[in-house]
Amino acid sequence: MIAKDLRRLSKLYVKVLALHLPPPHTEYMAEAMLFISGSAGCMKQRQLVDFMEVDRRSLMPMLKELLDIGYLLATEHPECRNEYLFSLAENGKKVMPQIHEAVSAAEKIIEEKLGESRLSLFKKEMVQIEVSLKSKLLGYEFKKP
Repeated sequence: MIAKDLRRLSKLYVKVLALHLPPPHTEYMAEAMLFISGSAGCMKQRQLVDFMEVDRRSLMPMLKELLDIGYLLATEHPECRNEYLFSLAENGKKVMPQIHEAVSAAEKIIEEKLGESRLSLFKKEMVQIEVSLKSKLLGYEFKKP
């Protein structure tokens, strides 16, 4: 089953990435910070939820931890009282080079084995698989029993 292979590969990638990430060493936090850093100004909570493809309840504890360690700043959205805008704090900006280096180091390990062209092809194939699977799920709502 391809799902098992993808999970195993993902776990290995995350472990290699964690070796190089600054504390708290999680790929999930690094991904959120990379997304926020790439935005001009502030990032809405809803945008993060959509990008990370998670529900708000699972995203908020991670964002709170990033706020607590001083990597993010949060301000109340002026138009919506229960929505927040997130941006990188100074400490968050300071660790961004380390996060970029960690991603580069992890990809370099893979690239050394596959080569640049095969890694690029692998990434394209992954996007095609994702698009194909998402197209089959349009309009389908997963409901918890």
